[in-house]
Amino acid sequence: MRRRRIIALIFIVIIIVGILVYHSTYFQRIMYPLKYDEYIWPMAYEHGIDPRLVAAVIYVESRFQPEARSHKHAMGLMQITPDTGRWIAQRLGVSGYHESMLNDPETNIRFGVWYIKDLKQEFDNDMVLVLAAYNAGRGNVKQWLEQGLIEKGKGTDGIPFAETKEYVAKVINAYEHYKELYND
Repeated sequence: MRRRRIIALIFIVIIIVGILVYHSTYFQRIMYPLKYDEYIWPMAYEHGIDPRLVAAVIYVESRFQPEARSHKHAMGLMQITPDTGRWIAQRLGVSGYHESMLNDPETNIRFGVWYIKDLKQEFDNDMVLVLAAYNAGRGNVKQWLEQGLIEKGKGTDGIPFAETKEYVAKVINAYEHYKELYND
């Protein structure tokens, strides 16, 4: 009987220590890392974007893997498609654009931050609509607004693409973690 109590006590201590470790800032920063902050912070500030939102988008899009590619051919940290990259390069006056530039962390973050700023302007800073447009395309979001499927300021409920609804929720969740962990 005494042996069972000792085992139970050890088990309880392990659980308590596990909970404390899981909720520690150190462990949370391992779960939600911050890489490429030398690019994220200045570019985000330049465009009036919270750098922790940029980190959250990168976390969800690529887990900070600069060579990441999606099944839709999106590339790099912020998962920008070659066509969107070409369009952004034109808007930014970048000459000699080639899709391989999207694998460069500095360029990818520069393009992604600018794109978020552009979407924020178009969708009146409504973060749900901005993130939905980042994932599903601005044309889809405009169409959903016109059809009354979604409304500004009403959250994710009306987003008809399950993948986009899930994406927006993941970025918002990651953003909350980044705000808590990197508030300095």
